[in-house]
Amino acid sequence: MFIPVNGKAAHSITSLSASLHKPLMSSAMTESGAHALADFFNNVRSRPWVGKFAGPALSLCEEYRKIELDDKLGVEYLHLGDTNAEERRPPNKNHVVFVLPFKEPFIVERDNEQPVPTFAARLSMDLTKEDRDMEAIDKDHLENAYIDMGLGSDYYPGTLYVKLLQHDGMSQAAKKTSTFANMKITMLGEFVDFLVEKKLHQMSFLGSDGAWKGCRDFMCTDFLPQSHLWH
Repeated sequence: MFIPVNGKAAHSITSLSASLHKPLMSSAMTESGAHALADFFNNVRSRPWVGKFAGPALSLCEEYRKIELDDKLGVEYLHLGDTNAEERRPPNKNHVVFVLPFKEPFIVERDNEQPVPTFAARLSMDLTKEDRDMEAIDKDHLENAYIDMGLGSDYYPGTLYVKLLQHDGMSQAAKKTSTFANMKITMLGEFVDFLVEKKLHQMSFLGSDGAWKGCRDFMCTDFLPQSHLWH
């Protein structure tokens, strides 16, 4: 489990990561393989946001990229919803996400509607939401690590998403929040760039026991040990 820290985040996070297993979900780009998934992960810049509040992280507009961050990085553990309840569509997920509080509230302007203040950004690795994006994957040129696996049955490519949050503090869907202080990154776009530079946006979920699994490996093993994030 994560332990909130103050001041010595890098040491605590690095120690934690040493006990975690190597993730199975990160996209393996072998030297002899093709690059269909790599192309998929890195060509999402052409996918625009449909609305003002959420969309693919790699399509983040310049205005949002310049949003100044507080020096804290939150990790939220979301509730597992009742998947049998007919009235809940979609149900809450057993999921872990990043939350980046803003230094000051960011006002989202909307055409012919009242502006909306937002207080933080949620970054999450989720199943790719658009069918047309999945259809664009060249299935004849998959990386070697995926050739004997079924796309959409054994594994499912993820997309890094950003959502601007209209509430301050802990999300209603969160069962617990852990906060790491003294983060060096100061702007939302810089945080996204860090993920892309480290290729942490290249991740596939594995199917297991009727569920897609991988968000915890993305969070714990791949990202949090990066010591140069912290003062």
